[in-house]
Amino acid sequence: MTAVHAQVPDAAFDGGDLDCGNGLLLLIRQRIDPLRRGQLLKIISTESSVREDLPAWCRLTKNELVSIASAGAATSFLVCKGTLAERVVAPASNPPVSVAPRRTAVSVTIPERLPKSAPAPVIAPLSVMGIGSWPRPRWLLRALHEHMEGRLPDAEFHATADDAVRLAVAAQLRAGVDVVTDGEQRRDSYASFVASRLDHCQLIPLTDLLPLVDDPEAFERDLVNAVTSGFPLDRIALHVCRGNWTPDESTCLTGDYTALAPTLAQMQVGACVLELCTPRAGEVLALRSLPDDRRVGVGVVNQKHARIETCEQIMAKAEAAIEMFGAERVLLHPDCGFATFADNPVSPAAIAEQKLCAVAEAAGRLREKHGM
Repeated sequence: MTAVHAQVPDAAFDGGDLDCGNGLLLLIRQRIDPLRRGQLLKIISTESSVREDLPAWCRLTKNELVSIASAGAATSFLVCKGTLAERVVAPASNPPVSVAPRRTAVSVTIPERLPKSAPAPVIAPLSVMGIGSWPRPRWLLRALHEHMEGRLPDAEFHATADDAVRLAVAAQLRAGVDVVTDGEQRRDSYASFVASRLDHCQLIPLTDLLPLVDDPEAFERDLVNAVTSGFPLDRIALHVCRGNWTPDESTCLTGDYTALAPTLAQMQVGACVLELCTPRAGEVLALRSLPDDRRVGVGVVNQKHARIETCEQIMAKAEAAIEMFGAERVLLHPDCGFATFADNPVSPAAIAEQKLCAVAEAAGRLREKHGM
């Protein structure tokens, strides 16, 4: 840490005592987006947590943290949009020069008619699936960090990630699931992965936005319907995570879905896949007001503990939903993903596979019983 920055910033602002989860990152985005690649933004902050959080944000967004300077209670951060190697400094006697990107003419042949895409397979009643994330091998975690830090080229990282995806898919197929995922092997967390790949977007708490809108309730419902608009609803499911960063149930959210059910009913999605195995979630009865065209995913195993649920326990949980919604509307899955955060999975891969295997066995018996 230095007393002053060696480079002169092209823009600057004072973030005061805001932290990265409370609006500071939004302010940074508003000021760094108009800059050219290679230009510098100076951020002044009196919030101590920014020293840890801002470097991580820079790595995720591939902007270079050039230097940190301290003056009394305030710390200033010099962030380059892109990398410092891209910086073009104009002579002192001349105004800043706008450098246009170099363009290369490319000849593209567009076919007169594109082939029709094959229809997506129908997801059958009582299908078994995971909730996305799967524990990652140690060698992939090393590659993930090296890639985020710019020490592993894209091609090498994706080749490594492809190997991990093959292992995750193979484990799900061995377990007998009906819908497989890639295990989300390439991402660090479920949220930062998305935000770091969308231009002009930044993660901030929804609660920071609600005071700025006229109708907070509609805005919350908001947001989801704007994302799903125009897509086939039978391929869209909404999962509500109640906290999946620790096996300690006592630290996570409690309470049934009664208060949330009206909002879920207005979401433009084809299915709600919800935690219902943990006692924290209450009973499926709280979801009785969901629309008749909404499929309901029922969490029937708890990914937070190592005990493998019995087939009878899983069937009993599923039967409660079948009695309420009908077997044709019910899907089966774990309460949440097995590895919400890459570095902190709540279950090892072997336990995850055994739990899915137990769900698949129960689903087979339920299909036979209900003539599916």
